[in-house]
Amino acid sequence: MTPQIREIGIYPDARVGPRRGTLAVLRDRHGMTGIGEASPLVGHSPETLEAANSVLERFDLALLPPPIPAPRWEATLLTSFQCVAEESPAAAMALETAWIDLAAQQADLPFAAFLSGEMASGARVPVNVLVNSLDQESSLHRIKRALSAGITTVKLKATDIHNVQVTLDMIASIRREWGDAVSIRVDANGAWPLDLAMPVLKKLADWGVEYCEQPVPRGELRMLSPSPVPLAADESLTDMKELEAFLGIPAKRINEFLRGLVTPEDVLKAAPEGFSPPVKVFVLKPMVLGGILRSRRIARIAAERGIRYTVTHLFDGATAFAAYAEFAVSLQPPPLACGLFPHDATAAAGTVDDSHFDGSCVRSAHQPGLGVNRGAILHAALDR
Repeated sequence: MTPQIREIGIYPDARVGPRRGTLAVLRDRHGMTGIGEASPLVGHSPETLEAANSVLERFDLALLPPPIPAPRWEATLLTSFQCVAEESPAAAMALETAWIDLAAQQADLPFAAFLSGEMASGARVPVNVLVNSLDQESSLHRIKRALSAGITTVKLKATDIHNVQVTLDMIASIRREWGDAVSIRVDANGAWPLDLAMPVLKKLADWGVEYCEQPVPRGELRMLSPSPVPLAADESLTDMKELEAFLGIPAKRINEFLRGLVTPEDVLKAAPEGFSPPVKVFVLKPMVLGGILRSRRIARIAAERGIRYTVTHLFDGATAFAAYAEFAVSLQPPPLACGLFPHDATAAAGTVDDSHFDGSCVRSAHQPGLGVNRGAILHAALDR
């Protein structure tokens, strides 16, 4: 295999400058190509794009197993990427996606089926619509359009606790307009002070909110348990000590599992019975968790501990979006409605069609590998 690294444009962002990413390209001796994307997001990812590129450029491809299905390929690949994932989660995501894309094509399997070993025909996972605006009229119009497309879950951003009444008023309007036909989530991005969070959580519980995502900073989330409204962990999932608190399993054992060194049965032997998780939902973002396979393993042990999960993009490009869709469809039990509503960035790195999105759900493209137009994506990268 010959590696190539190509920078791609994602989309301009007035807050942080133009959003950029990198394509990792693996090509076998027959000319078949697998692609993966590294697109860390400023303020959310632990590394910069420059750091991710440095890791990609230094990676020794001799560490990769041949891109063909084999017993324990997942553990072998995780072991190959363990140092990469710890230094740059986005670089690991790119290399791993490219490897699986190539291996799945060689096996003539969709990416999702290659991950899971099987996949029901027509499997779909619903998405949520994200509402960021403080303007109630425009937000309600956005929700109405989403509902007309078949989407029934709304995620409201509420990062300023001192302005949280705007969010509560929005929830009240949604309930008046659509009642319980709409599931509502609130995401605080870890911005609420711990001492002010509980009164707001009680108000959210009164409105029947599905869950509140990361209301307080990393390291403090478990301090809100028991909570009147279910809690979801996002930023906290990058911390092994936090995972230990959420799962009731020693951090050392979890880390060994994520590195492909022990089996699921081994890690679950360390789990005490009668444990009540302080959070009820994990928000899986493979670009910050170190790739699809680490995210799948987190989902596996979460499900065994009674924790649900959802999959969310990082406003990245078309290649990453396709990988997230295939990943979401591969999960068992199926995830909750996912934060995978397409955004403008998905069109910036190549052509985007309806192969992974049908208006209200993501699905597998049911084509070998990622099911994307690799030629168009690579051509767009060369043009930049």
